[in-house]
Amino acid sequence: MLVFENYKFSFANTKLDGTTRWKCVIRSCSVKLYTNENDEILKNENDSNINHNHNPYETKIIDRQIINTNCKRKATEDIFVRPKKIIFKEIQQKNCSAEFNETDIKCLRKNLYEHRRKTLPVNPTSIQEVHEALENLDVKTISGESFLILNDSKKHIIIFSCQTNLTFINKVDTIYMDGTFKYCPRFFLQMFTIHGWKNGHYIPLIFCLLPDKSFETYLFTLRCIVNKCNLLFSPKFVTVDFEISIHKAIVEIWPDSKIIGCRFHLTQSWFRQVQSLGLVSEYKNDFSEIGNFIKYTFGLLFLNPGDVEDCFVEDLMAICPDDDKLKSYCDYLTDTYISEESIFPPTNWASSSSELTRTTNACESFHSYFNQCFYKESPPIMYWLNIIHEIQTETYVKIRSVDIPKFPKDGKVRSRQDKNQINITKYERGEITRIEFIKRMCYNYKKN
Repeated sequence: MLVFENYKFSFANTKLDGTTRWKCVIRSCSVKLYTNENDEILKNENDSNINHNHNPYETKIIDRQIINTNCKRKATEDIFVRPKKIIFKEIQQKNCSAEFNETDIKCLRKNLYEHRRKTLPVNPTSIQEVHEALENLDVKTISGESFLILNDSKKHIIIFSCQTNLTFINKVDTIYMDGTFKYCPRFFLQMFTIHGWKNGHYIPLIFCLLPDKSFETYLFTLRCIVNKCNLLFSPKFVTVDFEISIHKAIVEIWPDSKIIGCRFHLTQSWFRQVQSLGLVSEYKNDFSEIGNFIKYTFGLLFLNPGDVEDCFVEDLMAICPDDDKLKSYCDYLTDTYISEESIFPPTNWASSSSELTRTTNACESFHSYFNQCFYKESPPIMYWLNIIHEIQTETYVKIRSVDIPKFPKDGKVRSRQDKNQINITKYERGEITRIEFIKRMCYNYKKN
């Protein structure tokens, strides 16, 4: 398309001398333009036929179409650049941001996804076709490494990683595991990601497509990863959420590894129980004894595991208000988390540490970024693979930067850690009591 004086022209033909003829997009209009090989406008076909029989387009409409056309072209030239990034770069270059609203951006994104999808291979229509397509596809990273390490068509488990990632994960002490479901490719239940942590860097290293959340599936997946790394791969710490099946699989594969339950997921579970018991209004009332008692329980996370049950029984229960709903909440905590015989004992989640890294929030942040790459849920496998390919390129950069320590940029996070450490030190020195300690620490995971 050619735009001249806010009139739109479409390509007609190119002559032997390199001159290109353009005709007005309105069929009833006979105006034509000519351009040379440098896209410079030469002349009208004849001087008597230079007036259009219709009004020119508004500048706003022209700008939108130009941006839409440019974005679609760039989306197919580089299928690994996020559509949103392409759109805003074009708008910035065109200097017309005031003409676009969120609805316009959403429409542009949709157009780019649809246009880009046409350049990708045909989408599989069944899980078996997914396996067959990957089997016939030479999946490599930007560095030329094989990226597909498992494509099991019987168990329907697919794992993506490369030798660089596997070598790196062998060198880290701490790994993080988490799954995302909404934007997992069609025919699979979840994308299960394994991150490595070193020097403050959280790096996505292994991407698994799983059909379910069963113990058998996790066990098979982890065993395969260990075999691909080497039989000596055994992380010291594994941070995960509170899912029995994954905990059991980790114990089976790495019996000497310490499982760290994600503090954020833990407190989310506790708060959901508060909601189910109808205690939210009490919790949000700063003058409520019941609400304050519930808040204090969140401070148990910062005790040594061996002190949790004693603190709960001796300190908290001594000040527990007489309320049936609150009693149900306490029973839930005891049966599921507090007792050494509970489903998730304190050894899984309690630690006298000021660090706020005992969560899978880095994984959650990654998945949030990942999800924004898609226009709709359950994307086609080929488009999903392109996004993972782009992420792997970033992973290479992060691995090369891992020797440079990375610290929290958020001043609030650093301030919280410093405050936590001061309280921990005071408690260890006996300057504050155990109950006073958990009262001071419980604010870290306060729910709104």
